[in-house]
Amino acid sequence: DTSEYIQDSFTLGQSPYRSIIYSLFIRLVSLGMSPWLVVLAQSAITIYVLRSVFGYFVPDKDAALECERILFLGLVTFLAFATSLPWHVGQLLPDVFTGLSFLCAFLLLYDSKLSLEKTVLLSFVLSISVGSHLSNFVSLALVLFAVLVLRAYDSARRFWPTRSAKGIVAFVLVPILAIAGLVGLSNWRSGYGFRLSAGTPVFMLNRLMESGLTEEYLEHECKIERLTPCKYLHHLPRTDFM
Repeated sequence: DTSEYIQDSFTLGQSPYRSIIYSLFIRLVSLGMSPWLVVLAQSAITIYVLRSVFGYFVPDKDAALECERILFLGLVTFLAFATSLPWHVGQLLPDVFTGLSFLCAFLLLYDSKLSLEKTVLLSFVLSISVGSHLSNFVSLALVLFAVLVLRAYDSARRFWPTRSAKGIVAFVLVPILAIAGLVGLSNWRSGYGFRLSAGTPVFMLNRLMESGLTEEYLEHECKIERLTPCKYLHHLPRTDFM
């Protein structure tokens, strides 16, 4: 996957089943010089978001500032040695942005004490995070829907967002819709139509191959319509290694 993201960062070509956003991210932060700059950028963004979340749960206090810094350093050290976080941060893949999208959305919904500068920056990171992988649109949409449902129940008042409705629209919904529109325009420019993903048939065929149903399905459908895969009917890839 990495090679395709890098290639698209040079050509700005739109894959039918990938988002162009991560390729644009690579193009911008690498400066056309080195992929290590992408790793450094991902590391800096991750540390910034983690520090913001940490600051939400452990507010800064002048009397305990040094202790708070040591505690955060301990947390980062634990994440570095006991989780897969550094593995994902160090790869040229958008996987690290999945977790960051949820953390950014959490802060933008529940930390009403964020400064305007931090709010705008986290909103920007949210848009990149959501747009970097197509599945992030769906997963974050489900989370926001769940928050909206909880908002309808007084018994769940403690789960209500603390930010105003206007703030949620401006810093959460608008960035997500804007990045979705950018992905849709990229697909439209490439002839796939205005949509988030043009790869539905690709994923469906792959799923049929994994389940061993492709040959049976094509044998039936090719009698009705001459589909492109029909000419490969008797030379289909095998997913078993037995």
